[in-house]
Amino acid sequence: MDFYTLTAIKFALGILTMLLQINILGKRDFSLNTPLNQVQNYVLGGIIGGVIYNSSVTVLQFLIIILIWSLVVIATKILIDSSKTFKKLAACQPELIVRDGEVDIARCAKVGMTAEGLSRSLREQKIASVGDVAAAIMETNGQISVFYYPDEEVRAGLSILPAHCTTRYTTIPQEGIYACVRCSIVMAMQAGEKRICPRCANAEWSKASRAKRLT
Repeated sequence: MDFYTLTAIKFALGILTMLLQINILGKRDFSLNTPLNQVQNYVLGGIIGGVIYNSSVTVLQFLIIILIWSLVVIATKILIDSSKTFKKLAACQPELIVRDGEVDIARCAKVGMTAEGLSRSLREQKIASVGDVAAAIMETNGQISVFYYPDEEVRAGLSILPAHCTTRYTTIPQEGIYACVRCSIVMAMQAGEKRICPRCANAEWSKASRAKRLT
């Protein structure tokens, strides 16, 4: 069997194996950005890419390798579905990163979401203030689902305009409602006051905004 024929057969077997895994795991589960799917893609890509052009590996050997890997993936999926403990280790879950108009910086750090990234994602949904957000959830595919307050219930919150578009204070210039620029906690403050955020120990504040999202 010549090199090109052997490579074509291996390539076809690799594609068929991927289709088999998609059908067994389900199209929706396969599309989610979970740790299992990432590992599965890396390993399967390595197997196909590293073996498909190696003429010393026979078609039978290649088939056995990818079948073994498919069985490992399917067995792992069964364990995830049947064991809560294993599911926590192997499968990511949606994370609530904004609740009641305030950012949960610990959960943002957990999912790798920076303040700039969160602000940009909210601005893309025409939101100008965190106070407009009842809840924001980081989904397993990396998208953010946002649930809004009704216009009449919008709270004072941290403005999510770019940093150069807002003024930050360490000494409060006048009495009012201010938001911590790091964790978004909102507090009433007096003119001349210098305060360390009780939640994140940040010393910078900005004027809280009640801007409603654009519709």
